[in-house]
Amino acid sequence: AGCDDGSISGIFFNPATLTLNDGVHLTGEAALIAASAHMKEARASTYNGYPIAGTPGGNLLQTAVVPAAYGSWQLTDDTYAGFSFNAPWGLVTSQDETWIGRYHGITSALRSYNLTPMLAWRPTDWLSLGAGFQVQYLTARLTSAVDIGSAISSQLLPLPGITPGDGANDSYAEVRGNTWSYGYTLGILLEPSPDWRIGIGYRSKLDV
Repeated sequence: AGCDDGSISGIFFNPATLTLNDGVHLTGEAALIAASAHMKEARASTYNGYPIAGTPGGNLLQTAVVPAAYGSWQLTDDTYAGFSFNAPWGLVTSQDETWIGRYHGITSALRSYNLTPMLAWRPTDWLSLGAGFQVQYLTARLTSAVDIGSAISSQLLPLPGITPGDGANDSYAEVRGNTWSYGYTLGILLEPSPDWRIGIGYRSKLDV
């Protein structure tokens, strides 16, 4: 990877490829995800055997735009700096509050943003070494319905006007969370001849 084709995005996988980009380079891009998942029909029941009322719902998945940006600067003849910004992990599923699976989940949203500043050094014409520091922010939001009817009634002790699973006595729960995590990235690039490049890149895991 390198700027031969006008792209420097290879630095995400291998920071040593910064040395392929003389001068200053900046690039940005976005990917459109337009997925679709529909439930045609569904049946469900509560733990005590009552049927759950609800609809199959609409499209479970939401359209999303995933951004990315990359930059590189040549500091000296053999030293380079750069960065990558990405949204590596994320998914949003959402339904209305009347869908039949509402007790398992209504909205599940997970988003992450990763910034990796990096440096590369080219000690010889055929060897480049690179390293970077990952900083990642992740946020999550989970919502679901709570079947109050099942919580306060049962087949053995039914309560007048309370029917488990009918949706009339639902409540709603929401869990939110966010966190920062940190890691690193390493890379090596070998150029044994003008026609060959051999690179190895490593991105560490991030504990969330």
